[in-house]
Amino acid sequence: NDFTHRGDNRGLAKKRAMTKKTHPYLVTEHNGHMFPTKAFDDENHRIEHALRHAKVLDEAYAMKGLMGVIGWCMNDYNTHAAFGSKDHVCHHGVLDMGRQPKYAAAIYASQGETPFMEVLSMMHIGDLAGGELKSVVVATNCDRVELYKGEEKIGVYTPSETFKHLPHPPIVIDDLIGARIEKNERFSKRDAARIKAIMLYMLRNGLKMRLHHKLTFALILFKYKMSFDDAVALYTKYIGGWGEANTRFTFKGYIGEEHVKTVHKGVEDDYRLSLGADETTLLHGDSYDVVRVTVECVNGFGERAFYTDEVVTVETDGVLERLGPAHRALQGGVASVWLKTKAKGQGRVRIFSERHPTQTLDFVVD
Repeated sequence: NDFTHRGDNRGLAKKRAMTKKTHPYLVTEHNGHMFPTKAFDDENHRIEHALRHAKVLDEAYAMKGLMGVIGWCMNDYNTHAAFGSKDHVCHHGVLDMGRQPKYAAAIYASQGETPFMEVLSMMHIGDLAGGELKSVVVATNCDRVELYKGEEKIGVYTPSETFKHLPHPPIVIDDLIGARIEKNERFSKRDAARIKAIMLYMLRNGLKMRLHHKLTFALILFKYKMSFDDAVALYTKYIGGWGEANTRFTFKGYIGEEHVKTVHKGVEDDYRLSLGADETTLLHGDSYDVVRVTVECVNGFGERAFYTDEVVTVETDGVLERLGPAHRALQGGVASVWLKTKAKGQGRVRIFSERHPTQTLDFVVD
């Protein structure tokens, strides 16, 4: 077990510090209790969890003589009081107890060859410290991602050099301005680049500027006969984003020249319940069959409402029987419901809440 990584250091201990170079070497656990993460933790926590797994995997791919690494662990699980989060649950998984993915699961999913892209952010500045969206992590196996704000293209981004040993490194977007200042404002190309550099520095350093930044900005304001209020408006337009209506970001993923994935993020408050099942055709013979139904609270972009703990009611008809309570709270905006077959025939599940209308799924039991 190697729990070396603490977020700001190396991902794994060196093999030679653990065993002779000729010995087979397998890391049987990593991460886990070093950074317990709940499905409903704040966004920065969930992103950090994902990046910690990425760091360990990246170093594992780079290390010679290592057979592999096994993350602790796949899913959260019940445990004794001393090791849980005061709830008898170990929140060490990349999935929750209902096998629903946290952000960290996307790091593993993106290492496959089936086109995959998940944006590890809701991109809602009101959920971020200081209202500052400093960077966006995209877990993907795409060769590049194009980012648009509304219909305007911000830029094209490629896999991060920070995780260069992974088969498919995440893409880290730390410039959400692109060439828009040069394109949309009256500055020269050189002055637009200087303003952009100062703004990005301020974003990453708590709105602070170095002396030469202040002098440069002042000279540019004087040159273009702009006021301090004009400068504030410029920062708000390209960095802050407070009060913007109908803001939509579009991520387009490409493998080679083929457009394979699209993800939308932004202001979309039309939330509803969404149902999905692992299977809709079940078997009933000498024994019963069981199926998992996933209920999520999502908006029109398919974004999960991570902070809702809304209570939903589960009802069944026909040859299906609910396992567990009829009323349950969503955790991290999602819940897993298990259904059991009673006989062959037709079955239906209905799920609703006080705020949201009934959603149904039909099943065939052979």
